[in-house]
Amino acid sequence: MTLYEQIQTITKGAPDRIPFLYKNDPKFADLCREINLVVFFLNYGLRDSGTTVVERVDPRYISKLRHYEKELDKYIGKLTWDDLFREIGITESSESTSKPTEFDPDANLREEAKAEAQAIQLHLEFGSYEHLSEFIDEDVSQGVFDGERALRRLFSSLGLNLAGSIYRQRKLSPVHIPLHAASEKSERKLTLSRALQEAHRAFILGAPLAAIALCRTVSEVLIRDHYKIGDPTSNDLTPRFRNAQKDPTAKLKGADEQLVALIKYASDILHGRWDGNRWPDELEIEALPSDLAIIDRVVMLWLEKLQKLIEGMPKR
Repeated sequence: MTLYEQIQTITKGAPDRIPFLYKNDPKFADLCREINLVVFFLNYGLRDSGTTVVERVDPRYISKLRHYEKELDKYIGKLTWDDLFREIGITESSESTSKPTEFDPDANLREEAKAEAQAIQLHLEFGSYEHLSEFIDEDVSQGVFDGERALRRLFSSLGLNLAGSIYRQRKLSPVHIPLHAASEKSERKLTLSRALQEAHRAFILGAPLAAIALCRTVSEVLIRDHYKIGDPTSNDLTPRFRNAQKDPTAKLKGADEQLVALIKYASDILHGRWDGNRWPDELEIEALPSDLAIIDRVVMLWLEKLQKLIEGMPKR
């Protein structure tokens, strides 16, 4: 029995029982600490590898992972990390374990992104030609000098905001493509994975217009080839996504009115007739200071919707 299954059995599928059991059952507390570390290292490893699309994943694993993240981690994560912090003296002992404390993960993520960007800048400065030239051979120092110039040219040409890119990369949750979809060898299945990876890269680099176009491509391939909805020879997207709303499985996973609005939104951008004033209400996002800020938020919304649609795609 897996750690997840043991916790589900002991709690009888009721996550709100976790705090009481954690406090009163040492063996259950050990299970919580163990699963928390497993999930932490899985996420840490994926993040550091730069992987945003994982293929050939057992659908049962996807289902359990997402349930853990949504329902169990808010209890298990807080309880186990609080224990660790108390052990090393970061926080004081507290008897209150009844419910999770309010925490703003987005604000914390932004601070972490700023810190990482500053660390990169520090590395560039102290690893620069100016600091190293007197300690290394002339041939090597020339290579360092050329490499430094090339790197700064690249950063300048890309217009990279380091903190923004790190934030977006950390914000993305890796998408797991189910085994039954990835195992069907065809160019279209490869297109889904490749297009999604490119959408992620565009989003991370701060190119939301390119990401919007790629999200539109991924959505079409997904609904047409994997959910098998609509005429496969037709390029008319609106009827296809209207039909997806009538499909019980597709609708449950996110093929709804919001997805139709996203498709129309992308079409307007691709045809150069975007009007930022009418979309925030239809897409249920708040108005932001600039058009690009709105588009960036829409890309994040779309990528989250695609994750749910992809990980929940049926065998057809």
